[in-house]
Amino acid sequence: MGNSGGLLCIWNKSCFIKQCVIEGSGFIGVSGECGKERKKCNVINVYAPCDRQRKVLLWEEIAGRVLEEGGCWLLAGDFNVVRNVSERKGKMRETQDIQDFNHFVESTKLIDVCLRYRKFTWYRPDGSSMSRLDRFLKSTEMSLLATDWVQEGVARSVSDHCAIILKARNTYWGPKPFRVMDAWQQHPDFRSFVDDKWKDLQVEGWATYKCKQKLKLMKDECKRWNKEVFGNVETRWGILSKEIEALDIKSEEIELDENEVLLRRECFQEMWEILRKREAMWKQKSRNNWIRLGDANTAFFHRCVHTRRAQNQFQVS
Repeated sequence: MGNSGGLLCIWNKSCFIKQCVIEGSGFIGVSGECGKERKKCNVINVYAPCDRQRKVLLWEEIAGRVLEEGGCWLLAGDFNVVRNVSERKGKMRETQDIQDFNHFVESTKLIDVCLRYRKFTWYRPDGSSMSRLDRFLKSTEMSLLATDWVQEGVARSVSDHCAIILKARNTYWGPKPFRVMDAWQQHPDFRSFVDDKWKDLQVEGWATYKCKQKLKLMKDECKRWNKEVFGNVETRWGILSKEIEALDIKSEEIELDENEVLLRRECFQEMWEILRKREAMWKQKSRNNWIRLGDANTAFFHRCVHTRRAQNQFQVS
């Protein structure tokens, strides 16, 4: 834990059963049983220090656990070091840190999973340098749990790091549910828009079917209104993320000109504004008016939303 946050490990209890916690200076993890076969698995979340001596102690402590216990191991996080000079853009030469880290990976026989879509995962704000500091390392035994392992770099939004995701297979979770935002009701035209559209929609059939179909059509109308009138915050966030991602990828190959550097700065400024709007929307969802606007404790808002949603659910038999 630190002033700006800490390391967090979360898991799905239906897929992973925790047996114990693994802790050390610079890492935290869980050990338990994974999958239908209840195979023993160890997952460690790493945040390596900048100091070389402390890095060496971290590599030695983790290597001791991996070599002593064996089995399935997965290491993930910010290792604060690259494996070779090609994983960094900017002024750099071969350092002892690189040799220490490579020795750690080779001695533990961990596999560095292939990274897709991005070359680097950390970017200096001015774009003058970038590195691949974040990665997944897995043991050979971990490969037996699933096939086609790959890690993907995700758009970094306002952070200087890209999030990385480890995938074993492509999974389709089905269509996203549609819910009316409370913030929409604050718009002066929303209620009249709903009334007019509901009257205009004509559906033939028995009463229950007509109601179901009109609600389905209203969903599309509300989405269109949100995009054209209210302003789709998530859509704009995605557009800005893609613009920043495109500039990041371009800067990995060539230097950006002054206009492109200015454009990226402007995108970040707008994303911060959108981020504040998103926090306000979560506050509305939580229905906790006593919380001051601007509190970024979105985890609390999520819990409140899920609790209220569970209370509002009903079953039809």
